[in-house]
Amino acid sequence: MRNNKAAVSPGAASPTADLVVPAATRSPPPSTASRRRLRWLTKRQFVGALYDWATWSFLVAMIGSQFAGIVWNSTTKVQLWELGQNPLLGIYDIVGTNDVPYRDRAVVCVRQGHVYRPMLLSEALSSGSGVNVTLVDSTGSSHSGYRVIQKSGATQTTLDSEPFDAYFNTCDVISETLEGIQQACSTLGYNVTLYNEGSAEDYVLRIVDGLESNHTLQLLHTLPVLVLPFSDNSASARYAAPGLDGSACVFHFRGKYTDASLSVPLFHGVSRSSRETATIRWLGKPDGVWRNGWYEDPSGSKWFADASGGQIAPDFPVASVLGLNARLWDTSTLHELDCLRTNCNVDVMRNSWGDKFAITSQVVDGISVAIADGKGHGLFWYKGPVKMTLSSVYDWQTFVANAALALLLARWAFAMLTLQYSYCIGVSTTWHRAGLGCVSSAQSFRYLPFTLLPQLKTALAAFWSVGCQFEGSQLALVETWFTMYPSIATCFFYYYSLLNLAAKVTRRRISDALFAPSVIFLSAMHYFRFAIAASDWFGFDGRLETLVYSDEVRRMKLHEFFVSDLAWRISGNATSLIAIKMAVLGINLLPLLLSRPLPVLRKPGEGLSGVEQALGVHAANVGGLGKSLVYIHSDLESSAASTSAVAPAPAKWKVALTSYELVRLGYVVYGGRYVLSFEHWDLVSSMILLRDFQHLWNQRVLVFVLHNDDESQDAQDAQDGELGLGGVRIDRDPHMLRVDDPRLLCIPFWQLSTRAIRC
Repeated sequence: MRNNKAAVSPGAASPTADLVVPAATRSPPPSTASRRRLRWLTKRQFVGALYDWATWSFLVAMIGSQFAGIVWNSTTKVQLWELGQNPLLGIYDIVGTNDVPYRDRAVVCVRQGHVYRPMLLSEALSSGSGVNVTLVDSTGSSHSGYRVIQKSGATQTTLDSEPFDAYFNTCDVISETLEGIQQACSTLGYNVTLYNEGSAEDYVLRIVDGLESNHTLQLLHTLPVLVLPFSDNSASARYAAPGLDGSACVFHFRGKYTDASLSVPLFHGVSRSSRETATIRWLGKPDGVWRNGWYEDPSGSKWFADASGGQIAPDFPVASVLGLNARLWDTSTLHELDCLRTNCNVDVMRNSWGDKFAITSQVVDGISVAIADGKGHGLFWYKGPVKMTLSSVYDWQTFVANAALALLLARWAFAMLTLQYSYCIGVSTTWHRAGLGCVSSAQSFRYLPFTLLPQLKTALAAFWSVGCQFEGSQLALVETWFTMYPSIATCFFYYYSLLNLAAKVTRRRISDALFAPSVIFLSAMHYFRFAIAASDWFGFDGRLETLVYSDEVRRMKLHEFFVSDLAWRISGNATSLIAIKMAVLGINLLPLLLSRPLPVLRKPGEGLSGVEQALGVHAANVGGLGKSLVYIHSDLESSAASTSAVAPAPAKWKVALTSYELVRLGYVVYGGRYVLSFEHWDLVSSMILLRDFQHLWNQRVLVFVLHNDDESQDAQDAQDGELGLGGVRIDRDPHMLRVDDPRLLCIPFWQLSTRAIRC
């Protein structure tokens, strides 16, 4: 026993010290292939390698941008928004229903006790709301209300918590500054009077319910300012105070009205004459009258209108906007601010989607025109620079997903390096592309369906939002680029992990060629979402309505994406964009559906030899991602080599397992001497910094020893030159070595390669 110890490691106290290892297993000399001259890549090979590394780098950048959210979860960017078309081009069919004053979208401030509470107008008009609604006029002679219309199709029944909180603050500030609001409207030329009946607190609001309705309704104990959100459940809105002469004072709030942390309530509006003159000029329908806040032209068509202009640039050829410059009041002091010294055209909007995403948008000197008849015809134009501050919450689900993908990307990088390095130094004589399929058997890839599961809900929400430019709270998600782009990659990694699993179960080999183009295509689709919307190719103008709000996001369950219309609503019901995403998923499924299953072996263990017998696998029958050469074959009657990606024909003889298949099965050649799994190499390499404390470690790795065929070496070298092999065979029986075994310690951890191994 002493001789055995001395033969392995004199004086070393190790559990492997009693193992008698034959001389052939200690340190086999490097093969003749390792002494070959460096091989240069052809142009085609270089382009292929560059593509693989560019794909990998792109994915690393995407996942890394989200991973950086641990310490950096907020960013600011500036974009130039242009939606709709110049009003000088005339009336057109407006896509979508944004800006329309629907009765189930408008909000009123109803007094409850000593406070004013926001309530949907449709709810306030219902019988069980507790609001006292009386009919003022049914003949149409009254024109002192504000007209709202009924939405066709599904209606909004509740106010989400985010806009409720925002408007609760707004209602409170309005109740304190009504005098300032009335004075500002009067200064702008509007004839606005606060209706009350005896008490200063008995305010009333008058509305006309319906596009063609003549009924004027009066809501008692309600502030005389109607909130008109830009879209359903939006926390951003315009406001209207009905006038006595048919026109309504339309304005916007800033400061304390929209942000409770500020101290100054600001009123932002344009003069009546400039707004009404511009409306009539752009519509090209003079000689009409203003009734119930809308313009009624001689033909009987009714048009609501809101327009304001900022600093006019040379590329804004709308002469009449020059008169739409806004004026600004501090309604608490009844003082008008000097817009020559202070920029009055600054609009700040805040949106959040669920608990994870928030955005603050600041628009400076923007032009906004919204004139429509409530039937989809009119004028809409929005143009201006938007400064957005994006923020997101980095939670444990995101960390788990990022860590899992980081491990997979690291494995992919080592696999690519191994394949390409082995070819360049001549160890591997066949060039192989290194797509996602080369990690088909990696544990980090096999477990991906489980490790990504906690983050999948957010990833799917982002995936179905790709290419959409929303108005409303979902804007907080689609503008957060360090969530959107990583989520695209996350979804496709998850999708391909399922395809890999399905291919293994059904014994099919499928290509990974569509993975990178699909991720790049959807990323580009989201990056150019404004251009897509402006093109009108997909049936919307870029202002998709948010249909899934914060409260629903908080309650959202993963299974709802597959058993309900949640995915459609998250896509804004944009059918064309949904079809594109479904088509991309379907195209990636085609390789699995069109591939043929590998034959079932009646006796799986029969006929295995060499490397397959050692690894216990019939490589030609291993399904999954990665479609390449499996064996190198030789004619039975000659030594001429040929290759095949399927089981060999009867006239061929399996000579070797290709270098790509060795990596795809999850193995690598370590130091040119041993074959071990990537997972075991992880363990060996992780101990590099702890070698001085090797007595503390008792971990073991399983290795297979490689041998050079020394018999008839000259003849063998001639055959190797023809077949492209190194005459390398593998031990049938593995060896268990400690990570501090001298035979492993003498090998630099970066000496990884792969090669064809004889069957």
